Amino acid sequence: MRSKARGRWSGTAYVIVDSKGEGMILTDMAANQTMTEEFISQPSVSLSIDNANTIVVIDPPLDVASTLLTRAKEHNAKTITTTIWSPALLTRYGLATLQACMKDNVDYLILNEHEASYLASMEWNTDAVAACRNLAKNLPRCKVVVTLGPRGSIFCHPGEEEAGEKELTLLTVPTMDLASCGLKIVSTVGAGDTFVGTFAALKTKGLDDLEALFTANIAAALKTTKEETRGSPTFDEVSYYRNTRHSRSLFSSIGKKQIR
Repeated sequence: MRSKARGRWSGTAYVIVDSKGEGMILTDMAANQTMTEEFISQPSVSLSIDNANTIVVIDPPLDVASTLLTRAKEHNAKTITTTIWSPALLTRYGLATLQACMKDNVDYLILNEHEASYLASMEWNTDAVAACRNLAKNLPRCKVVVTLGPRGSIFCHPGEEEAGEKELTLLTVPTMDLASCGLKIVSTVGAGDTFVGTFAALKTKGLDDLEALFTANIAAALKTTKEETRGSPTFDEVSYYRNTRHSRSLFSSIGKKQIR
């Protein structure tokens, strides 16, 4: 679904990649910032939302994100819609503002470790596990995912209630070792978007959380081996590396840790 804003430049992202493949993206939102809640009420947009079983929201204007999430949960009579929010640039508003925006309408909140530390009001280099746990406690109705780059991701969500308090289930989800496959990092730009897109696609196909997260980790890792900003791996590439002996062993060894 596309919308045109007359008289405004399209959004632009300026990408800088260092000698180690680490990327920095400078974004000019431009026309993207002109999107309003009225856009969502257009018949074609409303119909798309109502017929969707998975909706991914990244970083439109905050009021638009809130309306999208609410619409997805309250107006979809045909299917149960899974909502995935990767607030990205919107994390600058802070946790309290995002909580008000989310209400009970977000199933999965996906952040990188720096965004998670910021929202959890922790230092920049805070342990990502602590940040994920803190956010999961403050957002008891959604599942929190924190991506860790070459270290995979963390998944935290409320478990069973015990003594009037819900325990948290924490899972550390590893990723493939590129070097052991003869691959190397060329550029990390776009890896986060690849992770979110793959996770959403696999949830749409009915995979469970752990399988979808592990495979999304692999897709994101493969994205870093490609120089092109939009050079995402194909489904066949992801499937091949997901089904190697090494990956099967990694997946089977994933442990769980209960946290109060």
